Amino acid sequence: MYSADGNSEKPKCVTLSWNSSIDGDHVKFQFIDSFMHLSQPLQVLIQNQANYQPSQIFKNKNEVFNDFAKFIEKKDIQILRQSFPVMSLKYKNDKIFKTLLKKDVFPYAWFDNLVKLKRKKMLSKEYFFNDLTKEHISGDEYQHYLNVMETLQLNDFQEYLELYLKTDVLQLADQHVTHTGS
Repeated sequence: MYSADGNSEKPKCVTLSWNSSIDGDHVKFQFIDSFMHLSQPLQVLIQNQANYQPSQIFKNKNEVFNDFAKFIEKKDIQILRQSFPVMSLKYKNDKIFKTLLKKDVFPYAWFDNLVKLKRKKMLSKEYFFNDLTKEHISGDEYQHYLNVMETLQLNDFQEYLELYLKTDVLQLADQHVTHTGS
């Protein structure tokens, strides 16, 4: 803090916003999931928006992820584009558009340092461990990550992060358009 006599001391903690702070020389990031503001997880809302009906009753989310992936591949592209107008405007290539309709995975616990943005190698599956649920992602979810990296020809983790954030926002925007009509 700065005093009137010109002496200053280093602040112990300065709040930047509700999800990050500076503590000494370290920046701390806290990822806040949009789920706390939605009636259901975003992936479920996307599935509903695509008029997805599971082909059977599934035991776990991984089976639903696989069934939804098959559904997207078979679904008429024009109907999907009408259901997701914001995503459709951004992604003109049908293969990329369909790929990005599935919710991407993110290594929240692993990403704790900005230096990691420059990582060129694909992340291995264990980096996607979910600290909240104490679960690893499924093999199919990991395969989806690899498919996204390959299909969009991403070169490093920073490009994946930017795509992840952009896609998340576009998916949320499509939810907003669907539910408000604007």
